[in-house]
Amino acid sequence: MKRILILLLCLALLTGCHADMQTPSTPETEPSRSQEQPGVPLLDQGEAAGESGNLLYIPNPHVESMVWPEIRLYGNSLLMYEHTLEGMLQLKRISLEDGSLLAQASFPATPAVTVQIGNGLIGLCDSGSGQVQLLKDSLEPEMTYDIPLEGENWFLNREMETLYLFFPENGLQCRDLATGQTRWLLDNATFVQPIGADADYVLFSYTDRADQRTYKRCLNLSTATLETLPLDGNVYSGVRRGETWLLRQDIASGAYALVGQEEAVTFTRPEGLVELLPGRRQLLITDGSFRELSLYDLDGNFLSRCALPELEHASVGTDLVWSGYWQGYFFRDTYDNAAHLMFWDTDTAQEGENLSVTPLGAVQAPEPMLDQDLYQRAQALSQRFGLDIRIAEQCALDYTHYQADALTDPYLVRRALDVLELAFASYPEGFFRQLPCGDLLQIRIELVANLRGQDHMDTHPISVGGFAQEASDHYLIVFDGLSLDVQTVYHEVSHVIDKRLEWDAALRPQALFSEETWLSLQPEGFRYAESYIDMPDAIAAYENSGYFVSRYAMTFPTEDRATLMSTIMSDKTVLQENPGMAEKMRYYAACIRDCFDTEGWPETTLWEYEP
Repeated sequence: MKRILILLLCLALLTGCHADMQTPSTPETEPSRSQEQPGVPLLDQGEAAGESGNLLYIPNPHVESMVWPEIRLYGNSLLMYEHTLEGMLQLKRISLEDGSLLAQASFPATPAVTVQIGNGLIGLCDSGSGQVQLLKDSLEPEMTYDIPLEGENWFLNREMETLYLFFPENGLQCRDLATGQTRWLLDNATFVQPIGADADYVLFSYTDRADQRTYKRCLNLSTATLETLPLDGNVYSGVRRGETWLLRQDIASGAYALVGQEEAVTFTRPEGLVELLPGRRQLLITDGSFRELSLYDLDGNFLSRCALPELEHASVGTDLVWSGYWQGYFFRDTYDNAAHLMFWDTDTAQEGENLSVTPLGAVQAPEPMLDQDLYQRAQALSQRFGLDIRIAEQCALDYTHYQADALTDPYLVRRALDVLELAFASYPEGFFRQLPCGDLLQIRIELVANLRGQDHMDTHPISVGGFAQEASDHYLIVFDGLSLDVQTVYHEVSHVIDKRLEWDAALRPQALFSEETWLSLQPEGFRYAESYIDMPDAIAAYENSGYFVSRYAMTFPTEDRATLMSTIMSDKTVLQENPGMAEKMRYYAACIRDCFDTEGWPETTLWEYEP
């Protein structure tokens, strides 16, 4: 089919019917075919590859002299570039007509250099050397700018006039290359980190120093404006192309959201790679081996697939470049220590299943297992304390290291809610609203039954009453309602307090809390076991030293603080006979005072102690 198309095009050229080749002024738009054909058409040089019948390997010495090149579309060529072991950035422009070498160049570059294509120019942004170079079609420098050595991630707008500098510790700044004038788009921020970039947009996360919360934003490179993402909650990575967004929401499960102008869907791909391709706005999804590529439209409809040959030590490049000229995708496959140019003919008929997508927010709530008054009680407690308390069918039941059954006995649910209310009321008012930090937007409480460790869990402790862990955009605390007591609540809440103290210490240099100080309060020669199952005799010997509530407290510093907190909040008399514990508890209490806004707190909280 492709060869017939080539012959028809040649006939058209001979009869004078042709279109002029576009210049690289619009580098993401593919030019039409030129009247001049200096060599054999590129696809005529190809050899069938793989078993899918739609894949060509195109031998090319200019490509195969490289190993791991990235590929971009630039005018009538493929722009290929890679770092060399000699500390150089090698660039080549390969003709899309016949595979000939149009230009090549090498520049000294640090590993931080990125290549960005604009309107008629190629930008080399090297934050490691503090330099921006703008290259012409010939890959010769047209302009060089020396920039102060600041910022770890640099991005240019398409006009190649404005440079955006991401300062991990300070914020986001834009710089006019011609004048050197700068202005801050975002300050009073830290942990500033891009999480996905396109030619026109950069998605990034940052933590606001004022409230210590982490936010995700989209930088519009054309307008220098910051926009919110279309989804609330946690986003680990993503890309925006026009008005279409691909957002990865969960690393562990491989959950993605695809958001367009009219609708949003979710899907799950725990293995392989998912990419939102430029140009045609199509989804590329690879299998776990990265040797089978599948293509879908934005509604999840199957379009095409190709299967690469099974080769040892092979690595397929995911920079798929759409060629309107050849009506297919070019990419590279590296094996035998050389890059190989591949072409995927997406018009060849292929069979495949559509992507299973679910409209965002269309998850139907399960049938309630309990009377309405219990849900209302849980909701009322959630609002009172600033938490998200879930019961019965609202609970996940299948967790990372644990499994549980639904707690459906009305008496036990009511009793567990009573315990939660009693325990939570022991903390100062508004306490739990101060616990979320960073990416954590909420503290979620789930009441379950028969909480147990999964069979494959051989290194994690099986908690009798509950556990606490970070989960996506919330901190999850799960309690076994069959045996719940206030001490268990105090213990698990302490783990969330630890997270809050650690985050505060990372953001605020003058913070009182540090693990080093905590370790200095332990008996001389003591080191935590750093294990839940192995307790060496040398560590167990400190069990009755007066510094630890129990042997379990000697496993990890977090468990030491949690057991101490839960014990003291229930009975402070233990501190009167154990000055080592008392000193540790005074320090921990002082750290909480230092981290939290204590306006309206009582003079002495339930966990604070003075002999």
